[in-house]
Amino acid sequence: MGVLVDTTILSRTIRIRSPHGMGSAVVFGDQSTRIVVTAAHLLRGTQAGDRVALRHGGDWHFITVEDIEFGVTDVCAIVPTTQWGEGLPLSMLDGQVMVGEDIAFCGYPLGLEMNAILNANWPTPLVKSGIYSGSIDVAGQVHLLFDAANNVGFSGGPIVRKNTKTNKLTVVGIVSGYKFDKPQPVIVTDADGVETESPTHFVKPNSGFMYGVPAADA
Repeated sequence: MGVLVDTTILSRTIRIRSPHGMGSAVVFGDQSTRIVVTAAHLLRGTQAGDRVALRHGGDWHFITVEDIEFGVTDVCAIVPTTQWGEGLPLSMLDGQVMVGEDIAFCGYPLGLEMNAILNANWPTPLVKSGIYSGSIDVAGQVHLLFDAANNVGFSGGPIVRKNTKTNKLTVVGIVSGYKFDKPQPVIVTDADGVETESPTHFVKPNSGFMYGVPAADA
């Protein structure tokens, strides 16, 4: 049946941009502190005192990073100097997910966002679905692998499941990227219209597998 993502998750999935990349993020926290969790490769090199941009009201607005912490995998958390709205309770972070279980993930693929406004002029993310395929070791680090069609821009967004015991949504991971398939030669056409495989030019197709990092690493 899939996972139905409610406004609790949608309204706290935001767009983020730095000189190193642009993608998605999810906001956690209580009434006094907001923690923005995203993919580390989007903010690589960012330090306390630097500025990153968040999308709000149809435009980009800069915030100053008060603190930033990078995990051992492709995940990081920043505390901005400016606080706003409400974040997801940290209790929603949950590493429990079963092989074959349905998941959903939220974000802003290819720079797209919905027209709906759910949270005081913050943009609304798009949602895709998949299943949890298992975990694999990549360079000594645990990566979650999902059968899901990820696109550029989803990086940093939350991966969500429904807890079958409590019937509540939890965040099991953060989108990191997609696994490339084996390189395929580019097909070129000569002057006579004959198509051949290029010996020097290749493309790396999206394999259909999505990488995620465990929520516990955030």
